[in-house]
Amino acid sequence: YFSGRLAYTFLQAGLYLVAVVEIGTAAPTTVFYEAKELFAAIVLGVFVADIVNWLAGSEGDLGLKFGETPLFPIRGEWINQSLMLSVTVLVTLVGAHVIGLPPAQSAISVIVLTVAPHLQALIVKGELRLLGLLLATLWGLATFILIGLLPFFALLVVLVFFGIFVATYFTITGGMYGYAGLQMGLVVPMLVASAPTEFGSVTPAEQRFEGIILGLVASIVVAGIWPFFPKSERKPAPPPPPVLPPTRVPPPAVP
Repeated sequence: YFSGRLAYTFLQAGLYLVAVVEIGTAAPTTVFYEAKELFAAIVLGVFVADIVNWLAGSEGDLGLKFGETPLFPIRGEWINQSLMLSVTVLVTLVGAHVIGLPPAQSAISVIVLTVAPHLQALIVKGELRLLGLLLATLWGLATFILIGLLPFFALLVVLVFFGIFVATYFTITGGMYGYAGLQMGLVVPMLVASAPTEFGSVTPAEQRFEGIILGLVASIVVAGIWPFFPKSERKPAPPPPPVLPPTRVPPPAVP
């Protein structure tokens, strides 16, 4: 990921690996079935996204971009941050099991947070994830109330559509706060586009909140003591002072 070669592909591979490992730990007998179903859901989502983007004309090229940064020689900062990410994920998984929190949600938060370039950006990213979760929860609660008063499927579809639309608009126009809109767009479907027996429950939001908090704490602790990981954005070196042309001293006047 840090080399920039198929970065998003390997980020998703890390998330998928963590989810499968946790499924295998909790229910070893069903891990192959759950992994297959999760993979099928990913493929379906990518297929639908490609079709919609192609029909809308927002993506003229669906080809893969492999990146242009050379892999060799291997850079020390890539190895350093990769090791830090692996250690943080392990610490988070152990902590989640110890205190009884959902480990998959916590580990996913760690992976997403720790790809930040420095500690200050990591903290800001965690705060924006919490803000996006709050916005999605408020939208979900409003949806539950309206559907409870007017139980129509068409109304539910409209509310889900506009929830994702608002989140996407916020992501595009929010500037430095746009990441909160992205999180809102991820959580809204989890809350309101659920099975009938789970509709009206805020348990997914609670689990995500717990996972974000644990992941943020683990990321801050590990990143804070990890060697050679920058604590803030490096300021560029000031430019050298301009070289002034030599000043000519006029010769003394001859009387």
